[in-house]
Amino acid sequence: MSKPDGGYSRVRDHAVWLAMDAMSRIAAAVPWRVWRLTAGGVALASMAMHWRRSVLANVRHVQPELDRSPMKSWTIGAEEIATHLLTLVAAIRGIDHLRADDVTVEGWEHLEPLLASRGIVVVAPHCGSYPALGMAIVKRLRDSGFDPDISSMLRLFQPFGSHAVIDWFGRRLESQGLTVMATDEAPTTIAKQLLRTLRRHGIVILFVDEPSDAAALPVPFFDAQIRMPVGPARLARASGAVILPCCATFEPGERHHLTIGAPIEPAACDQSTLSSIAGAIEPIVRRHLRQWSMLTPIWERREQPGMGIADLHLHTRASDGLLETSDWVAAMAKRNVDVIAITDHDHLATVARDKQRKIGGSERIIPGVEVTARGRVVHVGVLFPAALPDRLIPPGRPISEVVRWARQVPGSVVVLVHPLPLLWRYQLWRLQHDKLLPDAIEVAFPLAGWRGASIERAARRLNLARLGGSDGHLSTRQLGSFGTRFPGTTTEDLIEAIRRRTTEPVYPDVESGKPAIPLKVYVRQCAYSWLYPFRRYAAVSRLRQRIIGGSPPISRSYVRTHVRTSTPGTLPDG
Repeated sequence: MSKPDGGYSRVRDHAVWLAMDAMSRIAAAVPWRVWRLTAGGVALASMAMHWRRSVLANVRHVQPELDRSPMKSWTIGAEEIATHLLTLVAAIRGIDHLRADDVTVEGWEHLEPLLASRGIVVVAPHCGSYPALGMAIVKRLRDSGFDPDISSMLRLFQPFGSHAVIDWFGRRLESQGLTVMATDEAPTTIAKQLLRTLRRHGIVILFVDEPSDAAALPVPFFDAQIRMPVGPARLARASGAVILPCCATFEPGERHHLTIGAPIEPAACDQSTLSSIAGAIEPIVRRHLRQWSMLTPIWERREQPGMGIADLHLHTRASDGLLETSDWVAAMAKRNVDVIAITDHDHLATVARDKQRKIGGSERIIPGVEVTARGRVVHVGVLFPAALPDRLIPPGRPISEVVRWARQVPGSVVVLVHPLPLLWRYQLWRLQHDKLLPDAIEVAFPLAGWRGASIERAARRLNLARLGGSDGHLSTRQLGSFGTRFPGTTTEDLIEAIRRRTTEPVYPDVESGKPAIPLKVYVRQCAYSWLYPFRRYAAVSRLRQRIIGGSPPISRSYVRTHVRTSTPGTLPDG
């Protein structure tokens, strides 16, 4: 099989092109109404996935009042995902079949006086069928007697190790009169081509509401901040072109609507030009929010001065984790975490040892425990910022007894950790009835999924502090992935914030996703955890020691000497 320069297989690429042609014919044969129903179903399913957090954040930034209407914001988010899917379908099935009368245009008077007299930089948000934007402009211009050069960028994923899919779309668009460039071409090559188009009084179409790898500047956008690419501002200033905000959206049926805004003259300062562009794009996005298919995080993560981050749910080798307290402490600075809590299962030996040894940064470590309540899958976290209790409640007691015991420890903080599906509502109701509500509840934690929003609303209603915890067992990369933001940076500040209910849950950065931890580490931890209940047997203890490596973390003699417990089942390894 011969391969051209670049290592791509011609045979493979031809196979991809043939497959795309077949997909185009199949897509055109299926009625548009069927595609709409399919996209709606897929979108609803997608809103159960983790990326819904980005979609909902974008929706609520644009319309903050939707934070009080969770069902409405979820509906809009699902519609945005459906629009994105329909955009792909429309591009595959009708990219060379779009007729001029399939497009209605609003604001043509803003564009027509500029034609053939100046270059035009069209800036657009990701709304509606944005691949149809260039086609709509081309067909309307030809009907009006104009035939300018039109250039646009094309960004698609690159499956099969080649540009075959991008090439297929590019060839289809170029057959209709557009010049298309892939975004991974050399920046100087792209800039030269776009400048040539503008200096010939052509049109360049660019999307500006999403950060890219290109140079960008922070600009205000819906009372927040995004990093907007500076390309449109620099191209317009260098070529003497004018900037024109536009937007393509779906109408009923497979029709499209093209909105053209008032022209923007480039300023000498790129920041000023980009701010003007953002100001022009805002009303377009707000008007077409249900079709703004912005599915990635775009808002700048600005550090809040005077705010600290805590991770209040960590485990060590003394229960079912793979690390020691010193490992978590060493990672705090790197992970920008100010306070941590060690909460091993059903024993205090770890935190008692740490306190006696005065492990580095101990003033930023809160001793704690994760108590197993009745049902074994129900857990209650208790933090002891003041003093450790003399005795633990035995595992398996009713949750109300666990909370009542914890309340007897001076200064303790009771937390309902990783609330269980369905059961957590009943637990809160029962504790409220018994006047034993916890001080706080975990809102942000692994596998919270769709429960997070409901738990947070319940926490506000019951006046509970909202916390986050990584439930870290495996790697220091988990530290702070879910956390708690609070005013101040010290343990005292954190406890005061919990008492005042001024904490905020912190979710992982969606761009970085979950910590990349090898599968073998998960397997190792699972084996270590499964053997935990049988650790009192010497053979099992030795096996766990071999799994984890090194010497036993805590000896039974240490526990007997320093921590009085109410049941042998609370002893750690050794």
